[in-house]
Amino acid sequence: MIESVDESVGRIMKKLEEIGQAKNTLIFLTGDNGGLDRNGNPTENIPLRAGKGSAYEGGTRVPTIIKWPGVTQPGSISEEPVISIDYYPTLLDITGIQGVAAHNKNVDGVSLTPILRNPEACLGRESLFWHYPHNHGGGSRKYGTIRKGQYILVEQYSTGALELYDLKNDLSQSTDIASKHPEKTQALHKEFRNWLKSVGGTIPEKTGRKKKPSKR
Repeated sequence: MIESVDESVGRIMKKLEEIGQAKNTLIFLTGDNGGLDRNGNPTENIPLRAGKGSAYEGGTRVPTIIKWPGVTQPGSISEEPVISIDYYPTLLDITGIQGVAAHNKNVDGVSLTPILRNPEACLGRESLFWHYPHNHGGGSRKYGTIRKGQYILVEQYSTGALELYDLKNDLSQSTDIASKHPEKTQALHKEFRNWLKSVGGTIPEKTGRKKKPSKR
């Protein structure tokens, strides 16, 4: 699949060269999620934990390549965390299009033009959020997540459990440090819940089997 996509992008870029539009075209190449991590599936996300549909890095951290001819330096790398909802405001910013004001005031993303011009730049955004109130066929259960700096907190909606990971020192998310850092855990959880309330998100009910009345 990756080889096929690579060939297709190559054909698009070749055609742009042929029609003289390569220097006038932005190209965004990105994944929407990590590979499906199940027995028998030919994908592998190591060293990232889990895969598609999960709250962990194997499900959300993906390659992103952006080509802005004449502006972005070829081969440059930015360590700034970005998310696909940033693409819309980025395109508005680059093209100078205003869009619909009533719609844009509720857009969550930010323009990536600062880091496309300078990979050492900062977007000035402290936190990223995920809200996934569903179960996934890959085995993951409903969850909410906040990524802030090197830390990422996961709230398992089904159980209410809170997990905290230090991505700088534990990219594989092998060690839950929530019990060692209760203040950090609660602060991130509060920030996540405040964000969720601000966007009108709802927490699904905890799952569990109700006891049936005994027959006599």
